[in-house]
Amino acid sequence: MTTSARASQATTAMQVLFPPDGSPDAATGALHRAVLDTGATSVALRAARRLTSATVTMIDGRVADLARTLLDVDLGAVLVGSWRRYADLRGAARRTAAAPGTEEVLALATHRVTSTHTPGVDLRLDGEPVHTFRFRLEIVLDVTGLAAVVREGRLVVLQGGRCDGSLSLYLENERLAQQDHTWEPSLLVSLEPPVELLPPADPTTWPE
Repeated sequence: MTTSARASQATTAMQVLFPPDGSPDAATGALHRAVLDTGATSVALRAARRLTSATVTMIDGRVADLARTLLDVDLGAVLVGSWRRYADLRGAARRTAAAPGTEEVLALATHRVTSTHTPGVDLRLDGEPVHTFRFRLEIVLDVTGLAAVVREGRLVVLQGGRCDGSLSLYLENERLAQQDHTWEPSLLVSLEPPVELLPPADPTTWPE
């Protein structure tokens, strides 16, 4: 397990599962090797005997390239999406939006945020569908000891707390990567600009 000290930009699933070792292409290379090691392409294309091993390797690389874009999941956005459904935050957002210049500080209960993404990559040969490579990205984020400051319907500050995350990536039910990581929530979620907690229409209609 590792602990973040600073975060200057969005933290994505790709960055966590395939951390770079200093080279700009290190993460992409690690993902390519993980896809190749599963042998998923060889199995999927077993019936297409006309394909050379070099072609299969090339397809492995293309599948990994597409998976790279599929892993641009912002973990901070995953948290924010969950918090927008948090009843206490919604209430604070309504009240402070109705009284400009006021703010509320809420201690958020310990909670778990889970998110599962199941993108697919379609492979076609000569225009005909051959196989769909199924990926599964599982995200588990456990948040403890966090306080939130809400002002005029917006989340403006996160104070203290801890976020323990566990991420796993699968291809065709074969695990490609798994990583655990710990962050300070304030370094995982960007609040510049502040996060809108209310829908754009009428704050008073936000559901309970």
